[in-house]
Amino acid sequence: MTESNSQFAARIGPADGGGVPGVVIAGVTVDAGAQESPALLRVGTKSSRKSDPADPVTCGWDVSTGRNGVVVDGDDVSATGLFVEHYQQYDVVWNGERGRTFLFQDELPHDLPNQADWQHDGTLGWAAYEVADHVRHHELTGARSCTFMNVDPSLRASQGFEVPRTEGVRLRHLHTVNLTAGTLDSVVNGVGAPVTPQQAGQPSYVLDHPWTPGRPRGADRAGRDPPPVRAPWAGEGRGHWIRPLPSLRVCG
Repeated sequence: MTESNSQFAARIGPADGGGVPGVVIAGVTVDAGAQESPALLRVGTKSSRKSDPADPVTCGWDVSTGRNGVVVDGDDVSATGLFVEHYQQYDVVWNGERGRTFLFQDELPHDLPNQADWQHDGTLGWAAYEVADHVRHHELTGARSCTFMNVDPSLRASQGFEVPRTEGVRLRHLHTVNLTAGTLDSVVNGVGAPVTPQQAGQPSYVLDHPWTPGRPRGADRAGRDPPPVRAPWAGEGRGHWIRPLPSLRVCG
């Protein structure tokens, strides 16, 4: 689908903010048109808080140009296999409550003009995945952010992931990796070792963020060695089946 009227290529949910539960978006590529639009695909609205956690909207997306790749305003949205890359600011902005992403792949933009144009609020660059400050519950499991700033390899980003510091926002099995150009100074919120061109191809891992009381601090939380594979939420009395969906490509 290609946007053609400076509005949306597709909208999930009515303009009045009503909820539409149980929507699955799969096997779709959404592309930008010739004119700028507020979004290419919108799931929910900023004013909508109608949702059914038992029957959520499921989406994912990959490849386009612009300020952000995916902006999620609705509550109870789940993404499985979300691929978003090369946007000028945050690739993903998550504003809704109780969002969940299983498997996220990102590469930061290549052709940045200079560091002065790629920073905000005292932060170098933009993270790949941002959860808004007001969000109190979010889950991200299995995520990677890469850098290949080949036009100006001296450029830096402060972190690959940026989230509120609250117990209800949980990130597991994250890593950043350098593909020979540019620098990511940390994995998430200043935690995790930097990846520079000198460590090209060597991931920096964070197993669990924020740190869970009772789990030992050390190499299994953040480091360069691959962390042990653990089932998400093991021992917490709850679980989610991760159901792969074919070729999820959506933009928000």
